[in-house]
Amino acid sequence: HLDVPVQTDYTYNIKASLPTTITSYKKFVITDTLDKDLMVKGTPTITGDAAKFFDVKVDGQTVTATMKDFAKAGDFAGQQVELVIPAQIREGVTRVKIPNTTKVVYNNSTVDGEPDKETPPTPPVTVTPPTDPTVDKKINEKLDHLDVPVQTDYTYNIKASLPTTITSYKKFVITDTLDNDL
Repeated sequence: HLDVPVQTDYTYNIKASLPTTITSYKKFVITDTLDKDLMVKGTPTITGDAAKFFDVKVDGQTVTATMKDFAKAGDFAGQQVELVIPAQIREGVTRVKIPNTTKVVYNNSTVDGEPDKETPPTPPVTVTPPTDPTVDKKINEKLDHLDVPVQTDYTYNIKASLPTTITSYKKFVITDTLDNDL
């Protein structure tokens, strides 16, 4: 999980191990469809030398890294490849724990016409935009209104929820202005 401000860059680092028999594969595609509250920001890439064996494309919310030239990819058999997707939480989003998952679609069949197979999606990783601070004011811990005779004591209780990004604040002040009759 990552707490990240809205419209701030962060990356998804998706690691997939290539099969040891990758040279006999017909299809190997890493697919990541970002949630509607997220957006791809920049250009996703495959890192390292394996990059020359992948076409990385963005179509709306979906990023695909499609392997090409399987016959020449033997040096990467059994190796890990990494797809890096720069992303942001969209402006105005307040939803917490926005999930993101990835899957691999592949075909290693020796029979023509055999359908593609798909790995189960990865467990979701989540991002959350910072929350705005909230303040709640009560009288004697739980009342919103209290009729009291003059010269009777009572207590105002003010509780605040701190924002998730409080460490980046220079100052956090709660101010309460009392009525002139109090």
